[in-house]
Amino acid sequence: MKAIKNVGTAAINSIISEREKNGTFKNIFNFASRVDPIAVNKAVLESLISAGAMDDLEGNRAQKYASIEKVLDYASSVQTEKRRGQMMLFDSFQEEEDEFLPELPDIHDWSLNAKLKNEKSVLGFYLSGHPLNKHKNILKYLTNIDSESAEYEPEKIPNQIFIAGVISEITKRNDKKGNPYAIILFEDLLGKFEMALFNKDFEQYYPILEEGKEMFIIGKKSSYNYSNENILRVNPVKFLQFDELKEKLSGEVYLNLKEDSLNPDFYSGFADRINQNHGKFKLFIDIETQKFKTIRLHSNQTKIFPSEHLFSILEEDQKIKPKVMIDFR
Repeated sequence: MKAIKNVGTAAINSIISEREKNGTFKNIFNFASRVDPIAVNKAVLESLISAGAMDDLEGNRAQKYASIEKVLDYASSVQTEKRRGQMMLFDSFQEEEDEFLPELPDIHDWSLNAKLKNEKSVLGFYLSGHPLNKHKNILKYLTNIDSESAEYEPEKIPNQIFIAGVISEITKRNDKKGNPYAIILFEDLLGKFEMALFNKDFEQYYPILEEGKEMFIIGKKSSYNYSNENILRVNPVKFLQFDELKEKLSGEVYLNLKEDSLNPDFYSGFADRINQNHGKFKLFIDIETQKFKTIRLHSNQTKIFPSEHLFSILEEDQKIKPKVMIDFR
């Protein structure tokens, strides 16, 4: 618990001591009424809930968080009675304690993104997953570098970079002339990378960036070293949010199919998925045949978006990995 923001030694000692002395906590009301109210205050409860440290107790995180004031009022009443030595009533109803507890509100749990954001704010890292996990299957087609590869194989960093990340920190500074600039720290699924925004880039992009935002970035390899860390640094060309990709990303998709592995069911299924995944990528299909060697199919009328839904039929049925080329602009 030491890693959780606002949870100090006094709070930890109070929680552990009470649990060892009187057993596990039954619910959040029982928890708050048994621990030291000075050490385990509102800020501590908020952090414990946000970090997922109270997930084993009744209710979801949203319910417990929304009940904090009610929890503190209940705990205060119980502890006031304890100090007065008037706990006979409480003791006599231990078995029916649940009947006298306030109810948690009937609300839905936080979304995964909200959980992750709150975990990050009190832990400094994501616990329940990563915001980019939901995009993981499509990112393997759209990105050409990640933070880990850049760190351990810097010679393989391409000049034209396609990468995705969550903004974890924004630091605004001024240069010697008083001009503002910003250092943006991103996290992808494997680590961190950085970006500096100067002059026009600062004016264009700084207003739209905020911590926790998931971005797809088109950029160039940066040689600017503003820290001693050996991490990937990118000069931005374009920022896109994930709901903009289908509309604003363009390029080409190349498929290599073998004639003897194709059948009517595949043709029909793949055609349906093409119709469901319109976009701005040109589609080129090379079919390896015994009679004509390789035949290339291409239609100027057909443009797709390289989605997981479209490509899954290729990987599952044909064991084919499409090649995606994104326009650098």
